[in-house]
Amino acid sequence: MRQVITLLFAFSFIACFAQKEKEVKASYSMELPKNVTMEQLEQRCIEQARLKAIGDAFGYALTETTVDNTQEGNSGLDNSFAVLTKTNVQGEWIRDKSEPELLWEPSGKTLKLTTTVHGTIREFPKVGKANIEIHLSNDKYMTNEVTQFKNGQDLFASFQSSAKGHLSVFYVDHSSQEVYRLIPSATGNDLNTVELQSDKIYQLFQTPSPFAENKSIPSLELGLPTGKDIQMDELVFFYSPKDIRKPSLNYNADAKMYLMKYSDFEQWKTTSVQSNPEAVVKSVAITIIK
Repeated sequence: MRQVITLLFAFSFIACFAQKEKEVKASYSMELPKNVTMEQLEQRCIEQARLKAIGDAFGYALTETTVDNTQEGNSGLDNSFAVLTKTNVQGEWIRDKSEPELLWEPSGKTLKLTTTVHGTIREFPKVGKANIEIHLSNDKYMTNEVTQFKNGQDLFASFQSSAKGHLSVFYVDHSSQEVYRLIPSATGNDLNTVELQSDKIYQLFQTPSPFAENKSIPSLELGLPTGKDIQMDELVFFYSPKDIRKPSLNYNADAKMYLMKYSDFEQWKTTSVQSNPEAVVKSVAITIIK
């Protein structure tokens, strides 16, 4: 009898955790602005569709950042944007079940893209995660908050967590489909993460480094790929209460940084989030112009 009760408890325990993941499908539509390529819009529309799927399933929190010129009509949400950022939802995207579907169709004098995503999501733990605040600026004194930068400008950032923990920061170059690890920097490549104190504001990409274990973190100068007038990339901040093993990286001598393929980064991120339910991953979209 004791064995039966133990087995029943074990199955109940497993089922309880299995319920945390949910299969979903959602669609999202956006119009193509003049200053954005079709490839860039496809990428952003996929991200917004994923956010919509999570929000529809688990609800929305206070908006962290938003899309410019959002309109809601009878057919749902429709967007045109100058600078696209992201919405804060109550869960996270775990993996795709199938490739996103992309449908282009005429819309007045421009084109409209409808993206449908199908994947697995997970609700944030009810106990709550650490509250994260991130601000970007083109001024080292952080007097103005921006997400659009000119070619050759330096990017400065501040990061604050409500709980102590560990941080790593990555730069996603969507033009090359490569991801650079910014923090820890190349001089601290043996480190998995840098340590954080609760409620302390960390000024990133400035001298001196705020991290004793990674004393040399270079400035972050943004540049456009050759022949492009605009580029939309991402900064990804990965916070966890405990140290998380870093991904496998390759050294780029020209950039003097370690990097990985975007597909490998997405796989590492998914695996890391699955094994660390209290981790917080925040992605901030940035635009670089001439």
